[in-house]
Amino acid sequence: MLSPCCVASLYAAPPDVKYFDPPGAQSGKATDVRAAGTFATWPVQTWASDAGIRFEPKKDSGKFTVHVASHVAPGVHWVRFISADGSSLPKAFVVGATAEAGEKEPNETRAKAQKIDAATPIVVNGKLADNGDVDLFAVSLKAGKTLVAAVDAIAAFGSQIDCVLQVTDADGHVLAQNLDDRGFDPRINFAVPRDGDYFVRVFGLAAVPNSSIRFAGGEDALYRLTLTTEAFVDYAWPAVVSADAVEVMLHGVNLPAAGLKTSTALSPSAPPQRQAVPNGHAGRGAVSVVDVPTQIESAGTATGRPVPLAAPIVVNGRFDEPGDRDEYVVSAKKGQAFRLRVMSQALGFPSDPLVRIYKPDGSAPLRIDDISRTDADVDGLLQATLDGDYRIVVEELFGNGGSNFVYVLDLRPTTAEFGLSVAASELNAVLGKPFELAVNVDRPVGNVSDIEIRIEGLPEKFGATPVVSGGDKVAIKTTGKQVKLKFTPTEKFDGPVRIVGVMKSEPEVHRAATAPVVAVLGAKITDLWFHAGPEPAPAKPVEAKKK
Repeated sequence: MLSPCCVASLYAAPPDVKYFDPPGAQSGKATDVRAAGTFATWPVQTWASDAGIRFEPKKDSGKFTVHVASHVAPGVHWVRFISADGSSLPKAFVVGATAEAGEKEPNETRAKAQKIDAATPIVVNGKLADNGDVDLFAVSLKAGKTLVAAVDAIAAFGSQIDCVLQVTDADGHVLAQNLDDRGFDPRINFAVPRDGDYFVRVFGLAAVPNSSIRFAGGEDALYRLTLTTEAFVDYAWPAVVSADAVEVMLHGVNLPAAGLKTSTALSPSAPPQRQAVPNGHAGRGAVSVVDVPTQIESAGTATGRPVPLAAPIVVNGRFDEPGDRDEYVVSAKKGQAFRLRVMSQALGFPSDPLVRIYKPDGSAPLRIDDISRTDADVDGLLQATLDGDYRIVVEELFGNGGSNFVYVLDLRPTTAEFGLSVAASELNAVLGKPFELAVNVDRPVGNVSDIEIRIEGLPEKFGATPVVSGGDKVAIKTTGKQVKLKFTPTEKFDGPVRIVGVMKSEPEVHRAATAPVVAVLGAKITDLWFHAGPEPAPAKPVEAKKK
């Protein structure tokens, strides 16, 4: 017998997408993709951070044909789904430059392993569908070759699986294993000792640790496995540039020792930013664009002869071998202050940088290490208490080194540096009602300049006038200080916007506000989404029946 129903009022909600299956596609191809989540209405519109990525809705809710233009650069791109009720959170979609294939089950044993030809680069879109699931891929390899096996999962698109990667021989003996290479995603460079059949094994643990002791899996335990014995791009050098059009060298595995030259055009608008380097190889290469001069470390940095720096400056450095350390020197007057950052892991490199600053009088050095327990990069202050030369020593905390132990040293006067951030990348407003957005202004010591902050991309009739963040007239850190943008939307609107700050200095300093991406650890986005619409009306009552 049924009891009286319980009635709950539900309100319309914007699309809510949990993950893509598969989580990426090849450039120049059309691929069927399922966006797993909730769509209150169908079909929906989509927005992508690259206009060359187009999601074409199919008949069934959540299913799309994704068209990726051939000019779309390899790497992570952001996608939103938009309905009359607003925008979804941005989701990462990975574009590759090589052929792709889907994982084929069953493939949990050597006898059932999926055969892959790794002579040419290929990306396998896989899923550890159930707890305890293990995926095996069989590859025939020639002695003297180097097999690159690389997984993209947590670090790339926020997968819910922490993958473990192994290479075994035909008898199941583990010849190589890796858990973490870039963030929590593993990679193996396997030098093939003899001709024969080998197996690449993928299994995983829960991305969010729990009390269970078992291999994890689930519908959202997705990964992209790259397999190749040809060129695999690990990074671009230099990693940071200031020019509009630049030539860079691509470095990695199965590439010439000097690297592979390529060129790319980069936009300097709203720096700093990252852009992928187009290439036809497996792997990844990206450069960051900044609005100050850049240089590459010289050989003298490792000889005990500090290289002079004139701030503002960004230096591309590398710990070429274990124990390598680089030395720089900056001249300063008493009372000057500089923001000093050394970034590696934020750019996808494995270095754990450590900085020591020596004063002109030779007193005990200032030691600057991790930003936080979860961020191993460096962000600190060099405050001059004496006139003279300050020596900056950069080293790898654990003495590691190698061709990919890249770091970037960013040294700028605090008087010309600031940052903006907002709490979320989705901005929702109700027609005819005042809208208010809090913008956090991060000013390091000594920055007392006025900063004009505006929102770009809205209709002029909204009256979204800029506001000015006035600098405190004392040299104190004012991180967390807020200003508020206020206006009233007068018509329906859905579209991308940016919050931009301009410091009226010589030269002007421009910054775009960042917002965190919920699903991908450490990821930030500057393309925000503004939705203005009528106040949501209650949906029809939903009856929840009980026995």
